[in-house]
Amino acid sequence: GGVVYGRIITLAGLFHSGKSTAACVLMSAYQRKNPDKTCVYVDVEHSLDLKFQSRMTGLDTSKMIYFNPKNLSGEQILDSVIQFQEADDIGMIVLDSIPALLPAQALENDIEKDPGMRGTIAKPLHRFLIAMSNLINQKNNILVLVNQVRVSGYTFTGAPIYSEPGGQAPQYYSSIKVRFGTRTFIKGDKVDANDGE
Repeated sequence: GGVVYGRIITLAGLFHSGKSTAACVLMSAYQRKNPDKTCVYVDVEHSLDLKFQSRMTGLDTSKMIYFNPKNLSGEQILDSVIQFQEADDIGMIVLDSIPALLPAQALENDIEKDPGMRGTIAKPLHRFLIAMSNLINQKNNILVLVNQVRVSGYTFTGAPIYSEPGGQAPQYYSSIKVRFGTRTFIKGDKVDANDGE
């Protein structure tokens, strides 16, 4: 039945596991169901290929705002997302991705200095999600957060244990969380099937 309106959804997983493409699939479906609403894709990583995603997912780039924030701190980007959501014609917003949000403290310091990066975006992100959860619930919109995973340890069987950047708030405020993984598909004698067979 798709994702829930008025809620926050998190797509998390390893790099190149399809998180951004899945976000574009959701946005494309939202566009078809809500033609009067404008979607916003916030590309903090500066990595989205709009032409590719349009061909792959049917995303209508003429009915969306592509926001590629340059030289903005994480706090400024989060404030911009709140301003987008306060507009009456804005529907779904995708924030791609949480680990790319650099706090102002990190941007202002020289590269040689260690500002102590431990959880510095987590507090502003928590306040942002409190505000956004109220806003999107009032407007019956959807916020999609794209997050990555980090290997934080291993089980006794050798399986990796994953954690997600950005603190606990994205997990707490998300109504739906989808974890993405990668697999190697083989055919014959362990030959990668790069053509997708």
